[in-house]
Amino acid sequence: MSIRAFRIRSSVGVAGLAAVAFSLPVSGQFSSDQISLIRRVSLEDFGTFNGNGNGCWGYVSPSGREYAIMGLSDGAAFVEITNPASPVIVAKIPHPNSLWCDVKVYQHYAYSVNETGGGVQVIDLARIDDGVVELVNSVFPNEAHTITVNPDTGYLYVCGSRNLSSGLQCHDLADPAAPRYVNAWRETYVHEAQVVTWRSGPLQGREIAFLCVGHRGLATADVTDKMNIQTLSWITYPGLGYCHQGWLLDDHRYFYVNDETDELNGNTPTTRTLIFDVSNPTRPVLVNTFTTGLRSTDHNLYVHQGLIFEANYRSGLQLFDASDPIRPRRIGFLDTYPSDDNPGYDGAWSTYPFFPSGVALISDMQSGLFIVDVTAARSSVGLGFSYPAGLPLTVRPDGGTELSVEITPRFADLLPGSGELVVDRGGGFEIVPLVSDGGDRFRGVFPDANCGILLSYYLRARTEDGTVVTDPPGAPASVHRTLASYATRELFVDDFSSDRGWTVTNENLSDGAWERGAPAGDGSTGDPILDADGGGACFLTANRLGNSDVDGGPTRLRSPLLDVSGTDALVRYARWFYNDDRDADRLTVEVSNDDGARWTVAESTGHDPSWTPRQFLLSQFVSPSDRVRLRFSATDNPNNSVTEGAVDAVEVLAPVCEDVCLSVVRLTAKCSSRGTLSAKLKTELEPGVRLHVARNGGDVLSGTTSSRGVAKFKWRDQSGSHVLTVVECPESQTQADCP
Repeated sequence: MSIRAFRIRSSVGVAGLAAVAFSLPVSGQFSSDQISLIRRVSLEDFGTFNGNGNGCWGYVSPSGREYAIMGLSDGAAFVEITNPASPVIVAKIPHPNSLWCDVKVYQHYAYSVNETGGGVQVIDLARIDDGVVELVNSVFPNEAHTITVNPDTGYLYVCGSRNLSSGLQCHDLADPAAPRYVNAWRETYVHEAQVVTWRSGPLQGREIAFLCVGHRGLATADVTDKMNIQTLSWITYPGLGYCHQGWLLDDHRYFYVNDETDELNGNTPTTRTLIFDVSNPTRPVLVNTFTTGLRSTDHNLYVHQGLIFEANYRSGLQLFDASDPIRPRRIGFLDTYPSDDNPGYDGAWSTYPFFPSGVALISDMQSGLFIVDVTAARSSVGLGFSYPAGLPLTVRPDGGTELSVEITPRFADLLPGSGELVVDRGGGFEIVPLVSDGGDRFRGVFPDANCGILLSYYLRARTEDGTVVTDPPGAPASVHRTLASYATRELFVDDFSSDRGWTVTNENLSDGAWERGAPAGDGSTGDPILDADGGGACFLTANRLGNSDVDGGPTRLRSPLLDVSGTDALVRYARWFYNDDRDADRLTVEVSNDDGARWTVAESTGHDPSWTPRQFLLSQFVSPSDRVRLRFSATDNPNNSVTEGAVDAVEVLAPVCEDVCLSVVRLTAKCSSRGTLSAKLKTELEPGVRLHVARNGGDVLSGTTSSRGVAKFKWRDQSGSHVLTVVECPESQTQADCP
């Protein structure tokens, strides 16, 4: 089927365009943080009086002028936003009335689909700068739910059609004005997809599709050969409701997924975004989830320049920084639906963050098109900080430990000479200027400090416009910490993979006692679905699937007796605590030095539903002794909340205050024919001393000395030449070659 080409300037008429009074931002009408509303174009402005808004996309003409494309129940509208404060509706291409409309762009063509009919509309934007937008064709299938384009290969992919296949239909865009159907992936219905050309590994150069397939989860497929499409993987996940849509991180390492019904059906208490490691598309792995902490339903999300833009229906646009890709941090929002943040299908449908100008779009079902400025949010993360060798667990008491840091421009340029390491060794913060090692790499040197103290520190630098950016964000209220010590000696280390003698006691508890094991829940009551350290097990409250959480309490988890006599100790652990109504319920961490006769609170935390690493010195709270115990308590008392706690990766480490480098004998390494790189560090140290070896300046592994003073390290799947360095003693190096 084809439709005669024609041109439309606007549904309100050419003469009426200049008279359209677009909605001005009203202070306080739409709450926001770090995102500002520039201008709103209402549904009425588009001539849509009894319908709704839906998807949005963007187009940049060869002249650099920018255009928003707004999906509507009765058409697709094209709005020039080159001056975002003065948007101009250029055209509206009608289609049969439908709740859904999705639009994507290839070259100077836009492709629009809906679920009622009219086919895939092919819309020519070649003369949009002149006010001319032409519907030039309409092709099979007659209707569809969504579409996507891989610009690298020139293929259009149609999802969720009732014509021929509801899977992934492949259409050749060799003639962009006349898409040609080729074949389809037919294994099941596909709701949304992203199709890209893979950049690395065995699949480099292959065309890989990431398929959100509703109730059946996430699938991947190799669609390079359209006549021989290969399914690569199929994965579900805990709390699966409806795998709706997702988008890859810029480097293709992670795929972020929204589930459209897990909030509505009670599978999860707050908005949940799932993170899959897809570095191997044949074996995606769920590695974490994150949340806004709100209850709204999530819809479309897109990732651009390390930022995740989420259209979360009744909580509007939520913006996350993915500098740490498995622990994104919210940096801004603009709420397009002020009434509430409840689950439901109202409010922000989609977003578009890809304009060169940095302007972003939000398409709202009731309130139309929002043109927004995210400059403030971007500026807060204008520089990126990364650490090739990681952050140090310890620094030398005599000073001289070097911290290597890369400071990269993300949304702003670094002001030369502004990088600083800011350290507090007990007497207040001191500034250590960073030294340039060339390019984006810098070096900071820690000063001397008394052995056994816990230093606080952070990094900061200025952008050329004077904005101060810190790592961690929010410093100095948030800081990194490290122990002044030549190394550490392991007094107690427990990943909970076996029973080490922890005991559980309960007071006034009807449900939710601590249990050790692999997480069995699906996140529906705020419980973690993975352990913290990858060992496979942790302690959780009410570790079972379904309606299970702490009721009453407290439930108390007590450690075995620990001998910390003759030394101080660094206590480290990871904790998780969910409390749906943010009331007085707490996860409390306590220490005792008299076998539990008396307890001292070391930490008390409220709602914080993520694996959070924590550490403190034992001597901050009690005098070290040979009768030390730790205790973790979770409570929901009175029983009026959904409350879940979890603990993992507990370590008690003693500082080593004699220079371990004097006891290092030699470091040796070899590589097997299968690429396993093994290193052996021989020392004259006592058993239990933890040391670290870096491979090629990064990829640091830890090892613990045996009764013979030997620590071992192993890297798999290596090739080429490798320089290995003892982190605590940089002069101790060796080299090995892998086939």
